[in-house]
Amino acid sequence: MNEKRSSLVEWSNAARQLLNELENIVQKVGLTWGTFVILHQLYGKEYLTPEQFSQFDQISRPAISRKLNMLQSQNFIQKLRNNEKDQRKVRIYITEMGKLNYLSAIESLSKLDKTIDKTNIAQLNSIVVKCRNLRV
Repeated sequence: MNEKRSSLVEWSNAARQLLNELENIVQKVGLTWGTFVILHQLYGKEYLTPEQFSQFDQISRPAISRKLNMLQSQNFIQKLRNNEKDQRKVRIYITEMGKLNYLSAIESLSKLDKTIDKTNIAQLNSIVVKCRNLRV
């Protein structure tokens, strides 16, 4: 059992280090990993709503709201209200500056992306599924 526990701790540490490395890469263009993911979802689309972001990442609406506010303060996105009577109805658009920063991040990440194959992704997904199955 101790050996198993050690493997899980090692896996957890490796996953955390991966996220830290991804964070370091996108920070060079003024993004966090969470804000990069939002721009990734927006890029190539006309607009999205805050609800759609919550559905994609299963992140709470307050957390999405904080990330959207950060991106808006950096002029990476624009929020437009599409209903004057209901201020909660918002459409999120990526700005030209947001597109440029997103593409800069993609360029930096592409070197890493080329080294990851489908087997690596399948193995990671398998571990995640096993963890989820334990919760049921």
